[in-house]
Amino acid sequence: MATDATAADRLLERVESLRRGQPARAWQVLGRGFGKAHRGAVPAKRGELWRLRAHVLRSLRRSHAAAHAYRRAERWFERAGDARERGRCAIGLVDSLMYLGRYDEALEAASRGRRLLARAHDPGALARLANNEGNLFHRLDRPDRALERYRDARRALRRAGDERGAAMVSGNIANCLSLLGRSAEARRLYLEAERAHATANFPLDALRARYNLAYVDFLDQHHESALESLGAIADEARSRSYPSLMALAALDRAEILLRMGVHEEALTEAQIAIHRCAGLGLTYERAKAEVFAALAEHRLGRRASARQRLERSLAAFHAEGNAVWSGEALVGVATVWWRDGNPRAAAALLGAARRRFALARDGERECCSLALLARARLECGRRKAAEQCLDDLHRRSGRRPSPRLRHLALAAEASAARSSGDLARARRLLRRAASEAERLASRILDEQWRSTFWGEWGWPHLELAALELRAGRIAEALETLEAGRGRALIGPSAAGAPSRPARLPKAVRGWAARHLARERDRMSRSATEVPPLPARDWAAGHPSTLRRVLEGLPARSIRAEALRRSLAGDQLLIDYFLHQGVLGAIAVTRQELAGRAELVREPRLVEFVHSLLFELRGAAFTPARERPDSGALRERLAELAALILWPALGDARAFGQTRSLAIVPAGPLARIPWAALPLPDGRLVCESMDLVVVPGLRLAMAKASRPAGDVGVRGASPLVVASDAGELENVEPETRMVLDCFPGAELLSRERATADRFLELAPHAPWIHFAGHGIYLAEAPHQSALRFADRWLAAHELAGLGLSASWVTLSACQTARALVRPGEEWFGLPRALLLGGAQGVLASQWDVDDRATARLMADVYRGLKSGMALGAALGGAQAARSAAQDHPLDWAGFVLLGGPDAATKGMQAVQ
Repeated sequence: MATDATAADRLLERVESLRRGQPARAWQVLGRGFGKAHRGAVPAKRGELWRLRAHVLRSLRRSHAAAHAYRRAERWFERAGDARERGRCAIGLVDSLMYLGRYDEALEAASRGRRLLARAHDPGALARLANNEGNLFHRLDRPDRALERYRDARRALRRAGDERGAAMVSGNIANCLSLLGRSAEARRLYLEAERAHATANFPLDALRARYNLAYVDFLDQHHESALESLGAIADEARSRSYPSLMALAALDRAEILLRMGVHEEALTEAQIAIHRCAGLGLTYERAKAEVFAALAEHRLGRRASARQRLERSLAAFHAEGNAVWSGEALVGVATVWWRDGNPRAAAALLGAARRRFALARDGERECCSLALLARARLECGRRKAAEQCLDDLHRRSGRRPSPRLRHLALAAEASAARSSGDLARARRLLRRAASEAERLASRILDEQWRSTFWGEWGWPHLELAALELRAGRIAEALETLEAGRGRALIGPSAAGAPSRPARLPKAVRGWAARHLARERDRMSRSATEVPPLPARDWAAGHPSTLRRVLEGLPARSIRAEALRRSLAGDQLLIDYFLHQGVLGAIAVTRQELAGRAELVREPRLVEFVHSLLFELRGAAFTPARERPDSGALRERLAELAALILWPALGDARAFGQTRSLAIVPAGPLARIPWAALPLPDGRLVCESMDLVVVPGLRLAMAKASRPAGDVGVRGASPLVVASDAGELENVEPETRMVLDCFPGAELLSRERATADRFLELAPHAPWIHFAGHGIYLAEAPHQSALRFADRWLAAHELAGLGLSASWVTLSACQTARALVRPGEEWFGLPRALLLGGAQGVLASQWDVDDRATARLMADVYRGLKSGMALGAALGGAQAARSAAQDHPLDWAGFVLLGGPDAATKGMQAVQ
């Protein structure tokens, strides 16, 4: 017996040394020696073996087996008459039952353990149990009780001198405060916890506190700051070999990037999270990362891959017993099938999703799925079944539906009205849905939709625009379409500040953060009842205040008649839009409006654009003189033009007199080389008309929101910047050529080309030419930058300059690239300069060759010197390069961005 007892002690010691850092290895060692050690052990030692077995299983996220093992340990300690150790088993048992969603059993286990530990006078174990009870109440949306238990735990740990444990509980208190929208208090506690852990030399705990600080930035919707923090945390976790934090950081970065609309980068981060979570056995987190990757692929048009990912995640969530996330995955699969033109399959999947949410007692999501199900059944021709869904929806939605539910319910009712032929009612309902989006969600909650499959807030605007377009009400269609765009110009971010919500009142920010924290917390639940929000919710208590704050940030509306009057007599504007997987367009001239609801299906458009850009990128790897004839590229450009440009031109009766073309792109059209597209007569766009790309009408036409600039300074010189960083040999010749054309311009070059000097001179310059390095950062477009002699100058520093410049030329790589958020404007260097007061920005859509750029700019500035306007000078330079048989890669990437009148700038600024 003594020998066996010693074997049990050795096994306990060996496994305990492995379980925290190497739980899989600990499980292997335990499995080999458990039977022998258990057979010869006394009851108390058997209890220790079963409890250690439960600890290891919990580390491996095998909660079912862990709960069973904790109960076996309890029974052995009861047989041994050891109330203290039996009470200690409740600490892990409560945690395991909570993750299984068996909350009533967890509460019972906590109560039993508390009685036993109090009788045994074990304050340390009582503190750990109180902390886990706090986690349980936190999960149950009872933050008041959670805070009470957390604070009890922290007091006990501090009395016992366990500062590390107290700091960890402070982190949990901060989590609870973030749930209440008290982000400032949460931030303070996380900082205190980070300092305490760092002082005590617990680097992993300190890094976890920093991770939680990034979470607070996320709740406060400071997305760029959260991304930066999570990137630094992942780097430190890699250097210290903390793989779980690396995985979680990648997972959160993927979600944030989805909210920002940066789908390619979100997919990359999600794939990193999938790989890391798989290696660690984090099943739930891996499945969640699969959903994020699927959403990114769906938005990128890769629906087959998205469907496969969703099916894998659905199987994982089902095995975990997580009904809420199972329902979310089903909504995702339904969305993919629906977009592929199969509403019957979508209806079946939405019905299954509804049952999952009902099982979880998540009434809000159940009603949202009912609204989608009604629309899917209408598209299947099952009107009676759809009406039944709407009846169920009205019964279940309650008196205070969420903004998401209100929106989806109005959309479903509008679809039903349109299906029955009642177009007047459909219009009324869609206008109400659009009003809901503009009044509330577009300011605070819109970004949450981008990380889910539930839809976009801009849908009612697009649906109403399509309805008006089919009815021949073109002006109404244009105004409705634009009402759902350009939300970033509503209110505080119009100045280009990266922290959009920061200027909203503190109570509103807290309310938004509270709802977001609750939503994230609810998403981790399995099948259990979800209590409603407390009656003392800020928005419920202050509805008029919230409405006043949000409606006090008015959107600048676009009126069709005013837009027509703003165009030149020989100008044509084409406003594109994507809706329900179809590209449409509205053509506007001074004389008329014309529109088409369907030009091309989105999958075909995406395929064309991707293949075109692939061919252009391929040419970059071949020296200019060795590039083959671009006949295949010309054919692709002609096919694309026939799909998207020629029909819109044909709709405009004034096309024959058009000398200026303004394009408002949508979706993948933001990246294509418009100047290289052929017209029906074979001439290129750049050969026959001036071209300007309008990065959103709201941005282009909201001149009143821009800084006025120092227009009173007379005799100010144009500004030319040469910042080659010793790497670009053609920058100096290019700027010399500009100065030869305009000798009165002031030159900043070499060590004089500093960011501070530029910021001092730029506001007064009538035009600006920058030649050097540029960088575009999709994950943080406000940090896209230009390289000066002393530092990089970021976009957000340019937005408040108050420029007087008629145009700014950015002769650098990728300076025209921008993040185009759903329903919003472009974000990047062009936006910053336009908001800063520039009337137009001449920039490049991709990496450009140094020598080819210098040749093109020489032609542009010679044209300007001869008296040409900027649009004509650029078009003439591009036409000359095309005539010289230069590859489109070398000249078609440069584009003029601004309002419809940007192409006319030039003469007055030169004079």
